[in-house]
Amino acid sequence: MLQQEMLTEIKNMLIECGYSILIVEREAFDIIAKRDSRILLIKVLSNVDSYSEEQARDMKILASVLNATPLIISRKGRNFMVERGVVYERYDIPVVSPLTFRMVLEGDEIYVHSKKGKRVVSINGRRMRELRLQRNLSMEDLAKELNLTKKTIHLMEKEERASKEIIDKVETYFQERISVPINLFNWRVTSSKAPISQKLNSMGASKNFMIIKGFRCYFVKRSPADMVSVPRRKLSFKLRKRDKRTVVAAKLCVNRMDRNAIARFKRFADFCSIHKFVLTSEKQQKHVEGIAVLRFEDLNEIDKPEELIKLIKEKEEDR
Repeated sequence: MLQQEMLTEIKNMLIECGYSILIVEREAFDIIAKRDSRILLIKVLSNVDSYSEEQARDMKILASVLNATPLIISRKGRNFMVERGVVYERYDIPVVSPLTFRMVLEGDEIYVHSKKGKRVVSINGRRMRELRLQRNLSMEDLAKELNLTKKTIHLMEKEERASKEIIDKVETYFQERISVPINLFNWRVTSSKAPISQKLNSMGASKNFMIIKGFRCYFVKRSPADMVSVPRRKLSFKLRKRDKRTVVAAKLCVNRMDRNAIARFKRFADFCSIHKFVLTSEKQQKHVEGIAVLRFEDLNEIDKPEELIKLIKEKEEDR
């Protein structure tokens, strides 16, 4: 119940700040939020340690493909509380408390990053060096002034991070802020390619089958879509002028068409403004729920991304 209350709290925060939202729940994420060109993928958890590596992998794949910010909002971990004004991590995905999330939405700056039990703050090392040299101080001189070691000063200027306590000392001494706020909305993750879907194997596809020529294909389990794809190269200028969408999502249907799952997939794809199709190995109608239905034979005839997008549109329009 607490998790559901927190989900409602986060949903209301987003709406107040002008975001459009789609609730999906029980996936790698619970909320997709969109405002202008910004997309957020949000998972809401009572305990952040319950989030699995597989869920994180799917979240990172979708965030990378959709150019979205992945985010986990939670109040505690197994042995700690998620504190206000601190950004934590779970499998490289940022984790914040509901209060910190509200601060970020309202434009407040967050500086402290907790990773593997250590709290650090990023700094402008170049500016710190300039301030030191303006006072004709060597690293050793500054270290003595602050009761620190020369090595600490060297690492701060070179690696541009340190503990909050040390940075407070430096900023107090120079009477200038050198710490750099965390840009949560610009958090980027690297995603590994997910293993081929079991659904796809049951549909007769080999493990080396790339699915769509000209696309990078990623398989996800905890998402309304089973596969998301992006072109390996820019689409033709003519096509981009007519339609700026480049991401293609697919729902894999093995033996039967699950109308509820397809309807959820359609809402997800439409909300994210991406192309969509249902992939099946059986002979089916040209479209279902307004979504194009394709078979492996259709994909085998595709030589470049423009042809797939054209085929999807033709099937959608042939209603």
